Amino acid sequence: MMDESMGSPVVVEQAGQISFGRTAVAIHRTLSDEHSPYAVMRCRHGDEVVDLAARPGQAVDIPAAGPVLVVEVRASTQERRGAVLLQLA
Repeated sequence: MMDESMGSPVVVEQAGQISFGRTAVAIHRTLSDEHSPYAVMRCRHGDEVVDLAARPGQAVDIPAAGPVLVVEVRASTQERRGAVLLQLA
């Protein structure tokens, strides 16, 4: 698990995890539909677990950590694992 306390963007691969403060964020899935790629993130803070979906350019509110911007999403394929570029908003 990586701890992100700075404001610079960080890449997290699918099935990877990062922490923002005391909240752990796992990249559960990276998918794509007719609109754009998107990521499903599972956030855990203590006993609270929240699933959030977000597309590139969208900020999501991470429990007990605040807003995080999804800068870019690379959807997974059979040939490669997906990834998400995140930055504290």
